[in-house]
Amino acid sequence: MRLKTFAFLAGTVTLAGSILIGAMNPQFALSSAVRSVISSDSDHRGSPSATPPPMRPVTDPGSYGDGQSSLQHLIDASSLIVSGTVIAQAIRQDGRAVISTVEVRNRLKGASPFHIRVIQNGQFGDAGLLQSGEKYILSMNPQPDATPDTYYIVGGGIQGLFLQSGGTLKNEDPAMDADLQAMSDLSQLSRADALEALIAGRLHQPNATVPKRVSV
Repeated sequence: MRLKTFAFLAGTVTLAGSILIGAMNPQFALSSAVRSVISSDSDHRGSPSATPPPMRPVTDPGSYGDGQSSLQHLIDASSLIVSGTVIAQAIRQDGRAVISTVEVRNRLKGASPFHIRVIQNGQFGDAGLLQSGEKYILSMNPQPDATPDTYYIVGGGIQGLFLQSGGTLKNEDPAMDADLQAMSDLSQLSRADALEALIAGRLHQPNATVPKRVSV
């Protein structure tokens, strides 16, 4: 009986000593908890449901020293030309550009999804920006460092923008608008049909000069 009592007391003293050591040594006391947190964090990073890294922000629209000297050269310099309607717009997070979502109706050159995004420098109300609800023919190239469905308008963001209004096409760049009218007069087609024929190669602009690299 005495031996059992002594063994019980010895065990109690040993347990109390272990608890005292843990209390005096925080590193020892917390080691298991730290290991648990590290293990949990590692498992989360490796899990399929982990939050993916944020996408790279869209940079400024492409170099706008890309002014073209003729309508033909504008078409040649564009990898995508579509007709479509602006269905949504938003200011980019940095406040320096407008992002327009265009619903593509017809692809005149190149391939694209049914919806594309067009980036333009500026803010709502600035001249030369796409307008929600309006229909356009747009000559574009892919926006650098952005998603595949994001583009900028060739020719300083102005020359490649044709507004479809009142049954005709309008371009704010005087040279492009004059070329378009000349091609319409030459072919006896409407301005829209003349542009589409030029894009398709059924019509050729005579005396198109060598493209000039100008700032716009």
